[in-house]
Amino acid sequence: SEVIKLLSPQFPIKAPCDLEIFLKAIINAESGFNNKSYYREPVPLNRNSIGFFQLSLSDAKNYGVKDFLKTESDLENPIKNIYLAMLIMNRLQTKHP
Repeated sequence: SEVIKLLSPQFPIKAPCDLEIFLKAIINAESGFNNKSYYREPVPLNRNSIGFFQLSLSDAKNYGVKDFLKTESDLENPIKNIYLAMLIMNRLQTKHP
């Protein structure tokens, strides 16, 4: 929750309720709050989704943070995983208001 509060000013996200509650609900659904949660996406994606928000290295590359998230173990880092998730949500809301 401290990470979410820290990143909120950098990534203003419009949520249907309190942002922290919203993000925690997504984390619960995606990984059950297990930062080492791992899911092998089926073909055609054929990649690993990892961490709280079940993100991949492809997501990091697509959103321009591949230097920040270089390995799959980086996606297990709660701060980095939440950072990428909030970045993606912010960009999607900016692109599709």
